[in-house]
Amino acid sequence: MKRFLAVSAILCTIFLSGCTDIRHRKYADVLAIRTADSDTVSAMLRCDNDKDWISASPDTALLFQPALETAGGIQFSTGHLSLLILQGDSLSPVQQLLRDGWVAPNCPLLLCDPSEDIRSVGDEKLSDQQKAAVENGLLPEIGVGELVGNLESRTGMALLHYHSNNHFSLALHNGTTLLAVLSNDACRGAALLTDRWGDFGFSEISGGLTETILLDSCRIRFRIQQDSENRLIIRTIVRLSLRTGDPALAAQGATRMLQAFFRETATDFGADVCYLEEAARRCGITVPSAQQWREMLRNAAFEILIE
Repeated sequence: MKRFLAVSAILCTIFLSGCTDIRHRKYADVLAIRTADSDTVSAMLRCDNDKDWISASPDTALLFQPALETAGGIQFSTGHLSLLILQGDSLSPVQQLLRDGWVAPNCPLLLCDPSEDIRSVGDEKLSDQQKAAVENGLLPEIGVGELVGNLESRTGMALLHYHSNNHFSLALHNGTTLLAVLSNDACRGAALLTDRWGDFGFSEISGGLTETILLDSCRIRFRIQQDSENRLIIRTIVRLSLRTGDPALAAQGATRMLQAFFRETATDFGADVCYLEEAARRCGITVPSAQQWREMLRNAAFEILIE
């Protein structure tokens, strides 16, 4: 009987303390992190329905969670962030956030230009604009998990959404340096590859007239081989399903966008941000060291075949 009462007391304590924790926990809406270098980080957090930001500047990225909770005087749940905003060269805090389970793998993220005020960006509800850009095929959908996975891949480069001067685009990053900001065509090519959009529309000019193209879906597969000099021939086979528009003009636009994407990532930097290595292995190609793979991508011939 005494043992039963003791166990009951422990369970009651656990359940009651758990309820207290949940009751006194706030749910974060936006988390912003600014890095000056790999070891210097400042963080700001805003909760639902709150106008004020909570700020902290811990010594390292490992300590920013308790620093924010100490500054706010309450525990935070960040499992349902609408947006993770980044500013600065180093992306290592993002990797730490994912390892610590403080953000979900599908959490949207946005890298802001150094000249922008993070507080203003966070207050502008950019998350809604960002979702609209993905839905309309202007940008591919990218979460924290995909970013970290690509940074830890053999080429060590990743794409993430970038915001500057009220404009969304894609940044190519290696974890410590922003390598390039992609053109509008390359951003749309990246979105086309994912086929995770609702309405993908664009305009093409024919005979001096502008015609609007609207896609229903896009299915893509890769066929990779090597020529006699071991140069990669990467064929991107595209099956377009149109809602409206001329098929020839749709093929013209899709080809231009995909060519821009491959040129500005693989050819210019040797970046593999669309799982080309996996496709190469499936095609029986032996993938050498990371450095050699980057060189192979820089020298590869990219062909776009529209079905």
